[in-house]
This record gives sequence, structure tokens and C-alpha cells, in this order.
Amino acid sequence: MTPQEMLLKHKMSLLQLAEQLHNIRLACKMMGVSRQHYYDIKERFEQAGVSGLKEKERSLPDMPNKTQEALEQLILDYSLKHPTYGKDRVAIQLRFQGIVISASGIEKIWRRQGLENRFKRLLKLEELHREAGMVLSDEQIQAIMEHVHKIPTEHVFSRYPGYLLCQDTFEVGHIKSIGKIYMQAVVDTYGSFGFAKLYTSKLPTTAADLLIDKVIPFYMAFNIPIRRMLTDNGGEFCGRGIKHDYEFMLDIFGIEHKRIRVGMPQTNGFVERFNRTLLEEFFCVAFRKKWYVSLEELQQDLDTYLWHYNFQRPHSGYRLNGKRPIDVLLDTTNYPKRLTYDKIDSPANAEVSTELEACTHNVRYKSSDLAGGLAVFERGVEARSGQGCPAKYVSQAERRQPTRAQFCLSFRQNKRPREKIAKNRTPLLVYELYKIVEGVW
Repeated sequence: MTPQEMLLKHKMSLLQLAEQLHNIRLACKMMGVSRQHYYDIKERFEQAGVSGLKEKERSLPDMPNKTQEALEQLILDYSLKHPTYGKDRVAIQLRFQGIVISASGIEKIWRRQGLENRFKRLLKLEELHREAGMVLSDEQIQAIMEHVHKIPTEHVFSRYPGYLLCQDTFEVGHIKSIGKIYMQAVVDTYGSFGFAKLYTSKLPTTAADLLIDKVIPFYMAFNIPIRRMLTDNGGEFCGRGIKHDYEFMLDIFGIEHKRIRVGMPQTNGFVERFNRTLLEEFFCVAFRKKWYVSLEELQQDLDTYLWHYNFQRPHSGYRLNGKRPIDVLLDTTNYPKRLTYDKIDSPANAEVSTELEACTHNVRYKSSDLAGGLAVFERGVEARSGQGCPAKYVSQAERRQPTRAQFCLSFRQNKRPREKIAKNRTPLLVYELYKIVEGVW
């Protein structure tokens, strides 16, 4: 029931109560109105019936400086021709046509016609196209399609999982018993699958450790190559080749390093939004509910939330549209795209292996065996019938571990960087990487 109908019902109840009680004074007292108000209602009811009791809308005054109808129609036509223009831009554009009117005057015209915002102007265009057969221009069609999200604007171009990953360092805060806490975060731009790990410093070693410990083994388990890594220009990500742990590790795996422009963090918006989600949904809640005394305790709760984020939480972005990140990652329709673009998208220093065709990779995760809330992925390699499995894909237990000197010698023979790698200059982090991750060499 609308307010107008409720008010009409109240007036009719007053008249009926006075007629039943035969006492106007008592009826007005019970309804909480004055007797003069009763007589006014009774007079209007006797003159025009029930329609006379309805509230009359106040007519707008006819101002002497009102815009002429012909000029107002011209402004409306131009506003519908360019529905995305605001009042200031319309006023400036009309001056070039010899029409001088202020931005506030245009806003008043839009309000009188019910076109005060972009959404209403687009609805008016659809109405004219549907009822009057108005032919829409390309600009009008694009504005309508973008508004209803049928053609979403892609801020970052990503063809398949692993095509582009974003990494950033986020300062969580300071805890008295721990010190300053930093978080290394990585998110896939195609399916928003995220990784995060906490540290007490931001160094090239910590930036590389997240990739070695979580990201690269995870993608290798699903046989998904990582093509590009997008970071800012921080010291933990940028350096001089082999002397820099992070740059050296990316070069070993053949991952192309992309950097954003200086002073434009919005270019790395995927991971920035991921940081904000973790801050609002995890850190702000966790710090209010629990007192943390160690970094491992906080990391364990973070891993539990990341399990929920990647495997249970539906995402409403334009890429996922209600799906979970794991659903997009395991979507088999993405694999033809990856195989099609493998050769043209490979960086110059990356070697695309053809030996993968000789193996069948069975990937599964155990929901019953959780470590900190994250599933433990197991990778089984089976040889196809009649074909042998390459030696480089033999399991970790059956493969002989090289010494550090042999590692350096193998690195020189593969002709990676041309710099001389002495035994004492080989980063220990990369040497440990060789022993941890399968299928690198």
C-alpha cells in the first residue's frame, strides 16, 4: 500500500467513525485530528466524492527564464546522441554549436525529463529503439552493451591459466613479539587463483621463496607453464641478472619478467585487489579474534583462509562470473588455448619441451590430508604404452642429486646467461630449488 492510499484510508475511516458514533468531537479525539480538519474532509467528500480526498500534486511554476522548448529539445537530442557525456562536457560541446547554457541548466532539463543520470539516458535510448524504431549509432550501442556487462572491459589481457601472474609485497603490520610482517602475494590474472606467504623482511630471497615453495610446484603439478610475471619496480623484484635471486630464478624457469610503470600501481591491480581482500576478510577479522605470538601461527590461519578463497569462495568478477578459482583452473576448455599459444607466447629464453607428450600426468589432491588448510597435491607420472618416460621426469627418490659443482657445470653447458658462475657465487636458493622442484632440468 502506497502512502497516498494509506492517507486516503485514514480520511475515510474518520468519516465512517463520526457517522457511527454520531459524535464528531469524540471521533476527532480518537483519530487524533482537529474538528476543522474533519469539516474540510467532509466538504471535499461531498463535492467530489472519494477522488476529492486524494492529494493533489503541486504544479510546477512557469518561470519567466525557463529554457525555450525548441532549445530544450535540441539539448535532449544531443544528450541522447552522446549518453555517456556529463553535464559539463555537454555544455562545452554545445558552445561550439552556438548554444550558450550552463551545466546547472542542463542538469535541470535532465531532471525535468527524468534523464539525470547515465542509466536513465540509456534506458530512454532502449525505449526509443524498441517503440519508435530509432537507429542507434555505434557509440550508443557500445555504451548500452558496456552498461549491461555484455562486453566487459578487460583491464588485463590473459588468455589462459599461467599466461600472466602478478606478484606484490604487502606490509601487513607490526606485532610486538614478531616485528614487522610482510606478505608476498601472487595471483593468476586468468582465474584469480591466489598464493600468499608471510615473512619478516622483504628481500629478493623472500620474493623467490614464495614461487619456489608454493606457486611453481602447484602449476607444475597441473602441467601448466608459467609464461609471465608482472611486478612493480621494488628492490625485491628488480636487479642485475644473476646477482639478483629473484631475477635469476625467473631466468632459470624461462619466465618473462614484466614491470609496471613507475608511479602507476593500478597497472598491477589484480594483486592489489587480492591484497585488499585478504586485509578485509582475513587480517582485520583475525587480529580482532586472536592474539598471535608467532609468524607460523598466523601463516597457518592464512593458509586456511586461502583454501576457502581458492576452493570454496565464488568470485563475482567479470572473468569468473560466480565460479571458484579452482573451477577455472581445472576447466579443460582452457587447454586448447594454451597449446595453441604455447609457441608464439614463449619468451625467447624459454625452451618449450616436447617430451611432455610422452607422459601422462595424473594430478589429484587429498581432501583428508590437509597441511594448514591447503590440499596436498600429488603428481604421478606414468609412461604411455610402448613409450618410455624421459629420465628428467623420474621421481625425486629415484633421481641422483647432483653436487653444487655439478649444478654449476650443467648450468654453463645449457648456455643460460653468459656470465661465469663460480662455485661460491651460485645462489644457494637456486641450488636448493633444483633439489625441491621436479622436472626443472
